[in-house]
Amino acid sequence: MPETEVKASKPSADDVYDIAAVCRLTGLTAPGLRMWEKRHQAVNPGRTKGGHRQYSRREVQRLTLLKALSDRGHGIRTLVGLPIVELERRLEECSKVSSSDASVKGWKENDKVRRCRIAVIGEHLVTTVNIGSAFVDDEATITEFKTLEDAESCDTGFEADLVFVEISALFDEEVNRVRRIISRFRALRAILVYAYAQERTLEKISDDSGLISAIRAPVSLSELREACETDIALAGRSASAIIDEAPKPKDHKGGIRKRKYSNSQIAKASNISSAVDCECPNHLAALLKALNGFEEYSAQCENRNTADAKIHAYLHMMTAHARATIEDALEVLVEFEDIDIGDPSSS
Repeated sequence: MPETEVKASKPSADDVYDIAAVCRLTGLTAPGLRMWEKRHQAVNPGRTKGGHRQYSRREVQRLTLLKALSDRGHGIRTLVGLPIVELERRLEECSKVSSSDASVKGWKENDKVRRCRIAVIGEHLVTTVNIGSAFVDDEATITEFKTLEDAESCDTGFEADLVFVEISALFDEEVNRVRRIISRFRALRAILVYAYAQERTLEKISDDSGLISAIRAPVSLSELREACETDIALAGRSASAIIDEAPKPKDHKGGIRKRKYSNSQIAKASNISSAVDCECPNHLAALLKALNGFEEYSAQCENRNTADAKIHAYLHMMTAHARATIEDALEVLVEFEDIDIGDPSSS
């Protein structure tokens, strides 16, 4: 937490909150909050003599802002070092975007606006909550499944942008089933509505890169609609923005350099005895083999949607750049040691 936000005096009892109160006030789960503290140092709460966490009013304010921004697609790693005034500014900007542009009606894809496709899984969500009634005037396309089994056995080729799933008892296996449904439906996100769950399962969901959100039941129709708006309206755009803003190689000109060395040349280098310490040709050859493999994988990987295609293209480009750098290093090394593995250009 920035130094400007550290309090000089000890907070009064009225300004101190335990972890249960903080979770109620911020919407965070206890496992998610502990993970933010341990992994990202989002806040540094005090402790009672018994070892229980105590949060100041300022820390609750910070956590509320972090949760709100995280729900809107911001990576927690990019937020934890910012002062509260900057977090408030960013949330205000998000609100402007949400009110003017982000809605469940859909988004631009290939210069065409298409409606959001929502899959609802769970008899209570389908019959009692009736999510479909929240979306009028053809704002979204709703497909309903009464059970997970129904969704898992649906026709191949069905696609959805967002998946709502009702699960009474949430364990790792149910989360894995939802992940498989996300992949099968080529979905951007899933929202789980659960009654009971193990803490370690919620911790895994919290660390799932925003693919799955978990909301404890009971939830109202308005809460589900709000969750839908914040998740789906920004999901595709935020994913594209992350890739657009990601670092590129300094010498990147938009192309992929052709491989210098064939698989047989790399295999030859991996078996050469080297005069240089640490068997450098062998290690460079091993790196090249691994990079070549991942480069091919990222180029051919099956894509769920346009955002997936974009991230795999980025991974392909960055891996090819790393591969080209290692190729240059291997070329210098074999020349230095006068090793013959064949002409690089012959590959």
